[in-house]
Amino acid sequence: MRKIELLAPAGNLNKLFTAFHFGADAAYIGGGNFSLRAFADNFSLDDMKIGADFAHAAGKKIFVALNAFPRSREFGAIREYLVELRGIGADAVIVSDPGVLNTVLKYTPELPVHISTQANTVNAEAVGFYAGLGVKRVVLARELSLDEIREIRDAVPGVELECFVHGAMCISYSGRCLLSNYFTGRDSNRGECVQACRWKYRVKRREIRDGEDSIDACGDAVFERRKNADSADAGAASLPAFLLNGGEYPIGEVSGDGFCGVLTEDERGTYILNGKDLRMIEHLDKLIDAGVDSFKIEGRMKSEYYVACAVNAYRRALDAYLCGGDPDLGAEARLPRDRADAKRDKIGNFVRAARLLSAELEKIGNRGYTTGFYLGENDHINTDSSRTAGGNAFIASVSGYDENRGALVVEQRNRFKRGDVLEALSCGGNFLKTLTVGDMYGENGELIEDAKIVMQKIYLKTDLRLDRFDILREFKGEQTADRGG
Repeated sequence: MRKIELLAPAGNLNKLFTAFHFGADAAYIGGGNFSLRAFADNFSLDDMKIGADFAHAAGKKIFVALNAFPRSREFGAIREYLVELRGIGADAVIVSDPGVLNTVLKYTPELPVHISTQANTVNAEAVGFYAGLGVKRVVLARELSLDEIREIRDAVPGVELECFVHGAMCISYSGRCLLSNYFTGRDSNRGECVQACRWKYRVKRREIRDGEDSIDACGDAVFERRKNADSADAGAASLPAFLLNGGEYPIGEVSGDGFCGVLTEDERGTYILNGKDLRMIEHLDKLIDAGVDSFKIEGRMKSEYYVACAVNAYRRALDAYLCGGDPDLGAEARLPRDRADAKRDKIGNFVRAARLLSAELEKIGNRGYTTGFYLGENDHINTDSSRTAGGNAFIASVSGYDENRGALVVEQRNRFKRGDVLEALSCGGNFLKTLTVGDMYGENGELIEDAKIVMQKIYLKTDLRLDRFDILREFKGEQTADRGG
């Protein structure tokens, strides 16, 4: 079977180390310029060099995002930047603008090129065009179905295909959005998106009275999909519409009686543009069968806890499918076994593992999950709230285990105290094991009853041995083990 890559986001060096620790094969990063995450921590060139050396020593790869849409005056700096990226050992650059692509091919042809999802590649002709130019990989648009991906793979077998499997989804065509620029002057296509699609909106009614605008509150609006009443075709596609006081107003259309829907931000409202988060962990087998070579997790702006939890889940699910053996899920007693031969049944084992690991992803804050466009479903929008919900609190980052003290060495991230039950997020066999907080001490030996200081170094007495970059998080559920001090 061909090699399937698990590709993780990394907004800084610590997130990069975390991603590799939990099993990512490669990571994508960005510098301070020319990537589409201007407000991430981002990497200096020195950090990139450290990250690239670390990755290569571990047999892993680093891809650098260069996927903004630059102005003509910026290409001199881009050429210099490409030479620097070549020097630090970047394994590929991710581009979307044809001018940047041409510049890479002309000035640094040794650098492999990946076409960004921002290029909105949705057909085999476009993929074949890029392949003909020497592009190594194409990150397909999120809007494709599995069948469409399979068609592209069959038509262009020589180029690598990368697809997103998890994370936030842009409501626009893979980032082609002007809302942020229009409302705030911050350009999403230059890495400054304010995510206006996730703001709270309320529909109000506008009327022209005596030549002047008058806007009346209409109460809470209900967002539904209705058949186009003007269409003679009973099977016509449904139109998104606001239902106001019993009237129906299709979005963007002014009604014949002089009223129209006006969107204004308010304390409460509907979330008509607010996309759910993608989660494809239970369908990795289908993506592999469709010809996908690299599974991409979104989230360069997300926390190290998000990176750890997502990469760990997808690594274990992917291994369960590729290796065919029983995945190391730590607390085996929690896993239902429907058949005695589960360990010998590759697909059954993957389905079982993916089901549990899908629940594991609920421990990350999310906006509700969807399978996006892959399976042909139309369940992409969260109309309840634009805020992330759920998730287990990130309590502490593990620095190692002190054998002399018999204690985990941790850095505090959220408050915890004696008697709290914590759960281990680990890439090894201690995944999902719990401990009850007992004695804990500061660097100077002072006893701590309540850990309230963010980033404080703490010695936590326990016989549960965890590795550097493992994580302790809030535990929600029935405790199966007590490894406290």
